[in-house]
Amino acid sequence: DWLRGRPWAAAPSQAWTDGRVGFDQLGWQVDLAEWAQRRLVARRSTAPVVTVRVRLEAAM
Repeated sequence: DWLRGRPWAAAPSQAWTDGRVGFDQLGWQVDLAEWAQRRLVARRSTAPVVTVRVRLEAAM
């Protein structure tokens, strides 16, 4: 679901309310600021710290 720009329905999530576009879920912050360019960034700040940057390509 994250790759569709939305939280996974089977787990609690919290939309950001500070002006940024994204949400927190399962210990991750999912940043949708570049969603219009088909990109998202998911970050986990607890050990081990991980940042995943995704660029979605159009279906062939």
